Amino acid sequence: MKYEHVGKELSLISVDEDELTVTLSDGSEWRVKPGDASKIGIWYDTQRIVVSENDSDIYPYLLTNRDTAGPDVVEASRV
Repeated sequence: MKYEHVGKELSLISVDEDELTVTLSDGSEWRVKPGDASKIGIWYDTQRIVVSENDSDIYPYLLTNRDTAGPDVVEASRV
């Protein structure tokens, strides 16, 4: 099932202590690719996140943090 908020801007609610799970303002939870954990370790609440589709079977989405210098983009799957 496709994620209904692709392309829309959401707010970051939390990054779990294990730094591999991100929760967004619509209540969705995302498991981030382990290699991207260092990026989300510096993310904080209220930052703007956009979800887009990714060409990967394991991590079919990208989370883009618009409030970081890069902006940071991480691969993720919906929990």
